[in-house]
Amino acid sequence: MKVLKLIGGFGLLSFIGSLMACGAADLIEAFDAEAQLAEDIEIIEQYLADKGYTEYDTLESEVRVVILDEGDGESIEYNDIIQYDYIGTFANDSLFDTSIAKLSYNQDTLTATYLELAKDDDELPILDVNGLQELDTVAYPDYYLPVYSSLRTYISFITTHSQGGWFIQQEGSIQGFKDGTHQILDNVNLGGRGLMLIPSSLAYGRTGTFLIDPNIVILFEIRPVRKR
Repeated sequence: MKVLKLIGGFGLLSFIGSLMACGAADLIEAFDAEAQLAEDIEIIEQYLADKGYTEYDTLESEVRVVILDEGDGESIEYNDIIQYDYIGTFANDSLFDTSIAKLSYNQDTLTATYLELAKDDDELPILDVNGLQELDTVAYPDYYLPVYSSLRTYISFITTHSQGGWFIQQEGSIQGFKDGTHQILDNVNLGGRGLMLIPSSLAYGRTGTFLIDPNIVILFEIRPVRKR
């Protein structure tokens, strides 16, 4: 979903050197990863408190996992191939992605976001706030499609759950999503639901994505629906 831009080490060092030579090195602001993580954890724990979630797991990676419903379907065993739906939200509960088509139809927030972006970006068209077709015809950066689009196929993810780690078929999945999904599948049956809260460093980090700002905590609810 992201296009990575690589900067040659020599070129970067030369650039930094030139800044220092002209006395402008103080323009480079150091990123404090520990401070950012502490801020993310504060947001996560405030969300948990606001929702009344008192029982949750804190993983070694600092991802928090809440089991919302253990489910009354078949148990999930190691080496099962699991099909699951997901719902991605921000800490304000606004939806940014889902595999469930019927949850994606309300795109008022998405349209408003594009209208705001379009004010300062000549490459984004001004959209009709009541229109759906305009959203479907936008050439999205980084191959991104919006929460709802007629161009998109809504389909559950598939993963193989294993004891010594796990294998996810979707390449490029963020580390926090992998950690959280494994923990959820360890603790629910089919029909269950689990929620993971991911610090930004294990999500989209300092760069963000087209619709996700840098250093943003994100949440995913996972719903395993069948196995084989």
